[in-house]
Amino acid sequence: TLSLYATFSGPLNAEGATAEAALAIGFLALLKGDHLKQDITITGTLEGDGRIGQVAQVAEKTTAAARAGYHVLLVPRGQFYAPRVNRVSLNLESNVLVREVETIEEAYEIMTGKKL
Repeated sequence: TLSLYATFSGPLNAEGATAEAALAIGFLALLKGDHLKQDITITGTLEGDGRIGQVAQVAEKTTAAARAGYHVLLVPRGQFYAPRVNRVSLNLESNVLVREVETIEEAYEIMTGKKL
């Protein structure tokens, strides 16, 4: 039997489900012995069929990723080009590449360089 636990050092709120994809990828990489690329992060829920689910406040998450030193933020497919989300003209966010992903497999490969 293997038990895995996650500890959060930051505040949790109703948006906590947006860490599901990150937690799943982190646990999978741990179990497979793969290393995560340190400059890539992800936001998104995890659907039962392996799709990365929609989240709110993508622009704010892009700002947070930039402030935390990430160079790439993976977001659910269809979320980057929403009218109020595309803020590439802001200086801080322009240092972060926002890339859309559809599935946990696609995100895992980007974040580890290996197939799931």
